[in-house]
Amino acid sequence: DGLNAISTIKGLYGERCLLIDDIGKLKDVLERAQKLLKESMPVAILFYPDVLSKETANFTVPWLKEKRSVSEKDLSKFLNEFTEQIKDKRVVIYVGEEAARYEEIKEQINALSEILKAPVIYSMNGVNAVSSDNKYAAGYIHFGFNDWAKQLWDSLSSKDIVVVLGFDPGEYEMNMGNIKANVWHFTNFANPYGSKNGNFRHRVDGSYNEVRGDMALALSRLMPKLREKIHERQEPKIPLDLNSRQIEKPGPHHADFVEFYKCFVESARKSKTIVINDVCQAYKDFQYVTQRPINGIAVYSAHRGSVMGHSLGMGIGAKIAAPEKNVHIFAGDGCFAYFGGALAYARDFHINVWVVNNKNYHIVDKGLDVVMPNMDRQRHHSQLPDVDFAGVAEKFGWRSYCLKPDLSNLQQIMDECVSSEKSVLVQIPVDGTIVIGQNPRLLNLRRAGGVYL
Repeated sequence: DGLNAISTIKGLYGERCLLIDDIGKLKDVLERAQKLLKESMPVAILFYPDVLSKETANFTVPWLKEKRSVSEKDLSKFLNEFTEQIKDKRVVIYVGEEAARYEEIKEQINALSEILKAPVIYSMNGVNAVSSDNKYAAGYIHFGFNDWAKQLWDSLSSKDIVVVLGFDPGEYEMNMGNIKANVWHFTNFANPYGSKNGNFRHRVDGSYNEVRGDMALALSRLMPKLREKIHERQEPKIPLDLNSRQIEKPGPHHADFVEFYKCFVESARKSKTIVINDVCQAYKDFQYVTQRPINGIAVYSAHRGSVMGHSLGMGIGAKIAAPEKNVHIFAGDGCFAYFGGALAYARDFHINVWVVNNKNYHIVDKGLDVVMPNMDRQRHHSQLPDVDFAGVAEKFGWRSYCLKPDLSNLQQIMDECVSSEKSVLVQIPVDGTIVIGQNPRLLNLRRAGGVYL
């Protein structure tokens, strides 16, 4: 602790910094970590090497399943008040990332949206709780948003009701704004990120009510009674294509990133796939192109804090936890600088890394075009040197490919990603001047009248 490492991390994490200074505490520490993780809290585990190297009695720390429960008082209030409140009113269902933690949640959201005739919009991680066959799926919200979903969200008023299944309050999901409508919030978190006094009343302009407990259990208990009480609601008109913008075609020698994602998804859905997006162009483009949940594909992004380079660690963790899954990582050429030196240690994990080679810090470069449009682009300092990422990976013992601009070798690469005994890295030539998924956060950094923060 010569550099005050323990006190520094405790200062950042508080009770979520767990120290193993006695081998006899190991089981207790891991069980405490599990409890915090279930609350969606980040955990830092510190240990002294000489302590952790000691022998200990055999023990296991299974993933403990707590008894499922829900507030009977909240259920009763929802049935009595919500069913009256929504008469002749528009209802929207917002799905946040907490919802994806519950078993059978997809079936319950299907049933709820069918009864309410309500469009279902979702955050970049909340999409994992929505079924690919949900006919009311209406698009991603805010970062990398789909145009129809954003228009719907912006049109909300005090006349509307939003059923919020897991509240994602951050800039990526709600652009730091409040929900303009009346909210019924389903959650089982005691003190979630961004809350005050354990709730989100301060982030809602209309009325705010909670239904606390296991979200899937609560919905399953409510469904039969809602079917008895709610009838003949008007069907929303949700378009098949949720986007209205025309995306530019790439310049010579670049792959069409829109077409790439469509082809990638079509192939990846055939196997059990996890997609992890790093802080790069991909983490706003993927959702814009794909629009809706995809059967067989779960997609995640550790977006809060915009920390580049997290994807390799997440990919390794995902592969260890679910070795039967095919793990694909999308990382930018800037992200690669943060984990490139670790490739040798990850070559036998059988993970797949796609490097979005646009030769610049795309988020920075396109962001400054919005935030400071009169600045000379050379002052963005966003250009990156051309690197043979596939060649680097090959030297580290990976299988490596360069995707051809016409995508003619994409299926061969996808087959290799499934069958290769080694990890696979693919270099994608992308035109970084094109904006596919949009970043509404940029407008928070710019004031009207040309005065910049």
